[in-house]
Amino acid sequence: MVCLLYAVSLLSFLFLFKNLLEESGYEDSVYMVVGASRKNVLFILFAELLSIIVVGFCIVAILHHILYDLVFLSINIYENIRYHFSDYLFVAVLSMALSALTAIPFIGAYMKKSTTELKNQYKG
Repeated sequence: MVCLLYAVSLLSFLFLFKNLLEESGYEDSVYMVVGASRKNVLFILFAELLSIIVVGFCIVAILHHILYDLVFLSINIYENIRYHFSDYLFVAVLSMALSALTAIPFIGAYMKKSTTELKNQYKG
């Protein structure tokens, strides 16, 4: 059940990332027109992805820590589970790795387009 919820949340994150690519497409094409390499644009895309993951994870970890005794303790299958910083860090790193791996197809298709194609695609 937990794996299914995690998979659904990861899929929803992928749609968010796809939307991020579409929304920032014009800016990225402008970066390339003015001389940024594809490597630099890719770095910008992954920096945006990483910042979304880190901010989102910090909010979720803080909420989980605050609400643990009130909500999560009563719905745990096993009793007396205590989470440590390393547990939160492990989940964060795993989420970042899975998000980066699942974003590769979107980025691959995005990066195959020429600068002119990107500029024309996102022309307002």
